[in-house]
Amino acid sequence: MITVDNYYIDEEISKIVSDLKANLTNGKLAFHEMKTAGYSVPCPVHKNGLERKNSCYIDPETGAWHCFSCDASGNLAQFVQACFESSYDFAKDWLIRRYGKVLTTSIKLGDPIQLGKKNTGIKIDESILDDYTSYCQYLAQRKINRTVCEEFNVKYDPKERKVIFPVYNIKGDLVLFAKRSIDYKSFFMPKDARREVYNLNIIIKNNLKRAMIAEGPIDCLTGWCHNVPTIATLGSIADEQIEDLNKSGINILYAAFDNDQYGEIFRNKLKKKLGKHIIIVDVYMPNGKKDVNDLSDSEWEQLIKQYNLPQIENNLIKFVNDNV
Repeated sequence: MITVDNYYIDEEISKIVSDLKANLTNGKLAFHEMKTAGYSVPCPVHKNGLERKNSCYIDPETGAWHCFSCDASGNLAQFVQACFESSYDFAKDWLIRRYGKVLTTSIKLGDPIQLGKKNTGIKIDESILDDYTSYCQYLAQRKINRTVCEEFNVKYDPKERKVIFPVYNIKGDLVLFAKRSIDYKSFFMPKDARREVYNLNIIIKNNLKRAMIAEGPIDCLTGWCHNVPTIATLGSIADEQIEDLNKSGINILYAAFDNDQYGEIFRNKLKKKLGKHIIIVDVYMPNGKKDVNDLSDSEWEQLIKQYNLPQIENNLIKFVNDNV
């Protein structure tokens, strides 16, 4: 998520750059044509922003940019500043007036945010999620039912064509958004955010002692669709995630990672770093299946029986299957 002061920028990078080009009077970005495959743009620093071959890249999730020719870099506001040859305050105001939405922050006294370190003190206002669609056909195609999406506040942004997975810390505070494109296999996470275990807060809140762990949010939600309490690492496993797992109260963790070399790496890291009070059970996919989302209903039934996977009891969280 791109933020400027106490606002988040609610627009795609491609649209912001196009708007910039339309508003500039100094000729910068004149030869820019946004490529579908990436976010390369003319550098606004060297050649007066008139290079014909793009040498600058803007990260679509953070707004950070870097020129591979002159080595200039900065945040999105600094990119706007360089384009207008203006002040930093003008650039921030330009972004906020056009695309800014208020970001509620809750910072604990005595815990100042330190630049250059992972920020663990920001809490996002959940009302931001009200701006997005509650469900989409892509989720139905991935066999994720509507009720599960509603339970975990999963949303869809039709403008960016991305599914939004709200990520909460173990205290239950909304701290970041993970996004998944519906057009290509790309997953987006803020690079400077503390790594949280997706849906671990639900496990802790309900005092569950057994849970399955997978890699991605789709895999995690698939588990809940089959009444198996599931959490996800959202990619590789970070030390802070290990720390949270160790104090989560989980006694048995069922490792259902992808059926590839990275899945084995994640299993081994868990076994090496998790405390001895947590028993790890290896859950392997049937032949020819990459992850839990690939499994049919009958294969799920077999998996649950084979590994004695935990099931939600006494309607702790109610789930029903339905269609779009």
